[in-house]
Amino acid sequence: MRYGLLLLLVVPLMLAGCAQPQTKAGQGAAWGTGIGAAVGAGLGQAIGGDTKSTLIGAGIGALAGGLAGHQIGTYMDAQEAAFRQELAAVEGASIQRNADTLALTFKSDVLFDVNSASLKPGAHDEL
Repeated sequence: MRYGLLLLLVVPLMLAGCAQPQTKAGQGAAWGTGIGAAVGAGLGQAIGGDTKSTLIGAGIGALAGGLAGHQIGTYMDAQEAAFRQELAAVEGASIQRNADTLALTFKSDVLFDVNSASLKPGAHDEL
């Protein structure tokens, strides 16, 4: 029975690793499912103390973790799309996704005058 539980926890992680989802929503769902299954299995074992409780906990945890991970990833994808749309009109600005962060880059002449530490008029609107 422990072999079956091990397969239940390891196989989804292996499949998620092979899939290489490209969107943040897909990555979040894959990580959330794996982490949720592991946490749910641990809680099910601790609370119920038997294999059935462990499997139920793993299933509930995988479902909850997958949904939460997908929602967080969807939010980040929407945020990136909104930034890209806003920055399309700004010359000298770009956006890059680095793992779990979005990096906005502005050329210095967009926001500052030469030899000045003060923002240009209207630079606050750009930011």
